[in-house]
Amino acid sequence: MAGLEAVLKVKEREVNALRAEAERLEARLKEIEERVEALKEEIKRSKELKPPTAYHFALHHLSLSQKLKSLEKAQEEREKLAAKLKELRELLKEKRGELSLLKTAIERRKREKERRDEILTERFIYEVLYGRANT
Repeated sequence: MAGLEAVLKVKEREVNALRAEAERLEARLKEIEERVEALKEEIKRSKELKPPTAYHFALHHLSLSQKLKSLEKAQEEREKLAAKLKELRELLKEKRGELSLLKTAIERRKREKERRDEILTERFIYEVLYGRANT
């Protein structure tokens, strides 16, 4: 029984660690999504600008291409993070299932032990009552 409870504690720690990691990844994913939206807005505003000279146009074009590259990198990072988060959620779901099964097994063993103790107590009482009556 103590062995199962020790395993239960280890599994609970694993689930808590996975949950914390998932929350950290979700926060990071939210940051990246906000950055992507901000970059999209900047790019949209930059495309609307009309630089007055060729020099300004070249600078504007360079800035715009850098923003597009930055946007592309952020979107790739977002996709990787989303995939990793999805895998982590699936693993967390699996670990929660294992935890649930373990808790069920522990409860079943406790009930079996209680029932066994109850039966032994009843037998003892029966033997004491009827064993003394026969003597």
